[in-house]
Amino acid sequence: PDSPWKIVFNCLVIFLLVINISYMAFVLIAGRKDEGIGSPLVVDMCSKIPQILFLIEMAMNFFTTYYYTGILVNQRIEIVANYLKTGFFWDFSFVLLPFCLEKGFSNSRIEQLSFILRVFKLVLLSKQMQSYLHLSDKANGLYELLKLFGTIIFLYHLLACFWVYLGQCEILYGSQITWFHEKNIVGSEWQTLYLY
Repeated sequence: PDSPWKIVFNCLVIFLLVINISYMAFVLIAGRKDEGIGSPLVVDMCSKIPQILFLIEMAMNFFTTYYYTGILVNQRIEIVANYLKTGFFWDFSFVLLPFCLEKGFSNSRIEQLSFILRVFKLVLLSKQMQSYLHLSDKANGLYELLKLFGTIIFLYHLLACFWVYLGQCEILYGSQITWFHEKNIVGSEWQTLYLY
């Protein structure tokens, strides 16, 4: 589990996952995939690359040793059994659920909402990375501080996207009193709505 390749791969997955979740939140408030932000190719790549990396990670987890009460377990059968008991269901749901929602509810905002589920995967990978790195107390404090700043910025972004989405839903269902009306920005571009 302490392999440098696994740590680098997890860093790559975390980085792409943050980009994926942030971008899909923008797509959610900007409208359909073929309007708003980015080309359909960029949106499709943003959704497919993390799924491919999750599949690769799932395959790697079937071969990754683990520690059990301080002892390194490297027996293949025990590794597979442990992964099936502890993490396979969650990993499988992170790959399969967004794919099924995308196929079952095409041209719907439900498919973009499914990517919010990946926030849980981000949290799991962040905890896993912290345990793999074995940082000193000073470096661990810096890591926690950076993680805190990143979490605050990320939550601000998600809340802003949710707030715009909520206003769009209110207008869609015919409400005449929304925060869009209060700020006199009904019909504005998504960028203006996001910045308010």
